[in-house]
Order: sequence, then structure tokens, then C-alpha cells
Amino acid sequence: MSNTAPWTPGTIAHLRLLPLFDSTVFSFQQGARKPDPSIYLTCLRELNADPAASWFVSDKIYEDLWGAARVGMKTVFFDWVGARVHEAPGKTCKPDVVIHDLKDVLELPLPQKV
Repeated sequence: MSNTAPWTPGTIAHLRLLPLFDSTVFSFQQGARKPDPSIYLTCLRELNADPAASWFVSDKIYEDLWGAARVGMKTVFFDWVGARVHEAPGKTCKPDVVIHDLKDVLELPLPQKV
């Protein structure tokens, strides 16, 4: 899932990266950008995934994690620079987990339904 321009899918295909993804959801194709809940729900539907059993990892709290939390996904803040926060007034999100190295994603347990 990406807030991106129309040339992105062609670049991903050219770099032969498409086979690495189970699904690709691009904002320009959906008519919605993160943090709009509809783009998260589209992605979850394409993956046949339950929001409560899904992690969303990002280095952007407002733009990405806030929207993911709104649809019931578990959130992981990738704080690669240390205490970097992207928030909008009145639209904050406390991530479920904070990591400082992407390899830490591999250690995350599967989220449990509440």
C-alpha cells in the first residue's frame, strides 16, 4: 500500500519486484490516500486479512499508523532516526510497538483478536 504516483507500478515491475508482493494497493488507483480508512480496507480485503490479526509497519505515525489503527490493525512505529514523530493536531496514535531496526519485524508475534 502506497500513497504514490501513476508511474510507481511500472517502476516496481521494471525492477522485477512485483512477485515479492501478495498484493499492491496504490492511492492513485483507489482514489484515496493514507490515512483514509478505505485504502487500508481495500488492502485487507485483497489479502483476505482480518484487521485485528494484522500488523501495519511505518515510520509515519499520522500518515500511516493513525489510519491503520482506525480500522483495527495493530501498529508498529519504525523509529529509524530516534524519536521522530509525524502527527497532526488532534490526530495522534500511540503505536502498539516501536522498533528501531526493520529486522525486528520478524520477531513480532501474530496479533491476537480482542
